Amino acid sequence: MFGLMILGLMCGQGGLHYIMMQLCIQQHVNLSQRMLMLLNLLNDVEKNPGPVLYDKIYIVY
Repeated sequence: MFGLMILGLMCGQGGLHYIMMQLCIQQHVNLSQRMLMLLNLLNDVEKNPGPVLYDKIYIVY
């Protein structure tokens, strides 16, 4: 992903660079949402501790 961004900058194509930036921002937002989901899951585990839930968290993470 980062390699494509550098390629866009080197070619001097503003449009391509803009698209790459949008994609990177999109990925970052998705990552943040996943982290929030993970935190919510961890909070649930604290309320109802159980080894099964912990196993699932490690797989997701």
